[in-house]
Amino acid sequence: MADPSARVAAAFSAVAPRYDQETETNPAVAHVRRLVMRRLTRLWRPGERVLEIGCGTGIEAAALARTGVRVTAIDIAPGMLAQAEARRRAEGVSARVTLHQLGAADLAALRNLYGPGTFAGAYSSFGPLNCEPNLGAVAEGLAGLVRPGGRVHISAINRYHPFEFFWYALHGDWRRATRRWPGVAEGTVSPALPERVTTYYYTPRAFARQFQPSFRLIGYQALLLTLPPPYLAHLYHRFPRRRDLAARIDGRLGDWPILRGLGDHFLIELERR
Repeated sequence: MADPSARVAAAFSAVAPRYDQETETNPAVAHVRRLVMRRLTRLWRPGERVLEIGCGTGIEAAALARTGVRVTAIDIAPGMLAQAEARRRAEGVSARVTLHQLGAADLAALRNLYGPGTFAGAYSSFGPLNCEPNLGAVAEGLAGLVRPGGRVHISAINRYHPFEFFWYALHGDWRRATRRWPGVAEGTVSPALPERVTTYYYTPRAFARQFQPSFRLIGYQALLLTLPPPYLAHLYHRFPRRRDLAARIDGRLGDWPILRGLGDHFLIELERR
């Protein structure tokens, strides 16, 4: 059986050249990115060093670097890192963005390069950690790198998404309606490519428990609570009024008790103890 990490690296390297084209034109992705970046740009001051886990093509790293933050970004896929390298050069932020090919579970290796407690915080966007079966190792690695009081922001794919369930239930496809519920499933990395990776689904609180006792939960909110997931992006164009209404509902209800634990993704904030 192939090494799961090698499988993930190969799958995302395969999609890397077309990744931005597929995601940056997707209205669901754009909506989530706006919400995430609004949070991230308020967290750290110019000159502080932060860690990105699963940087992909480097969009968030470059955006934070433009504000003066120094970003150390890791990704397991060499193809993604090649795109991130091209981006940091094109956007003139090479001095503030450092790239490493590294899996999330191997974060502890960075202590030899940077020392303990070097980072003011960390973040991970759009679910890289959903491909990581060993979140305990991620938590241990982060605990050795993030200073006490440092904030960690992670957006991850949720286990329960009401829209997905009702959409497929109404179409009589119960397998897809409940595909996330067991907590693990095979997922595609691109609608145009055959590569699939094992994906792990968590509720926000179950996710937070994986980071105890070194991190405490600050809060979390639903992302795409009543909005369609990215793979149903055609619905955003087909029903613009309903899309706008759903976006307003998400903005009002996304951090309500119970509802904040649902959605296609969740955004969770942790603090290093």
